[in-house]
Amino acid sequence: AKADLDFLAALVIPLIFEFAFPPVFKTVWTWLLSYVDKDRAFPQLALGLPRGFGKTTLMKIFVIYCILFTNKKFILVISATAKLAENIVSDIIDMLEEPNIKAVFGDWKLGCEKDTQALKKFGFRGRNITLAAVGAETSVRGLNIDNERPDIMIFEDIQSKECAESEVQSTSLESWMIATAMKAKSPKGCMFLFVANMYPTKHSILRKLKTNPTWVKFIAGG
Repeated sequence: AKADLDFLAALVIPLIFEFAFPPVFKTVWTWLLSYVDKDRAFPQLALGLPRGFGKTTLMKIFVIYCILFTNKKFILVISATAKLAENIVSDIIDMLEEPNIKAVFGDWKLGCEKDTQALKKFGFRGRNITLAAVGAETSVRGLNIDNERPDIMIFEDIQSKECAESEVQSTSLESWMIATAMKAKSPKGCMFLFVANMYPTKHSILRKLKTNPTWVKFIAGG
């Protein structure tokens, strides 16, 4: 499961995973794993794939991988709205509830301390894990739970099409992401992952990150 994306996906979503991932997704997977285990590092990654290709599903499986096979403790999911982020966290928990995962790795609920739509705290795999969900441009200042700050931030489709068409909205969102959300990182290291599709407008944040030398990009069409 640690070595093979298809095997892990078959374990966590056996009723949904019908076909092996195509080469582009396996390349994205290898790319993500090359950064996630680095200590005292703050990689800024931007992933761009067309809408409907299954980016969000891959991100959910990636979070499961981080819970099962890394030392990451605090994973923050940020979406355009809090509800969208909470739905992603809910699906991740459903994956942990999968009988295959319980049989192989144990029951996450045995160490559950807090279980709300927006926040899950539980002891699992030898460490305390926090899964949190917030909406874009909401307050994340002082996001410090049990003296831990996020060591993975996933910006999952935080920009809507309407936002990408507005210079004012786009600038405000990008400023919030960089100056507010990313500043809430763990001082011990944090992986930033921006996931989006490329809007046909100059105000698309992914388009801006594409030319930003401080971000590592994986952008493909289809």
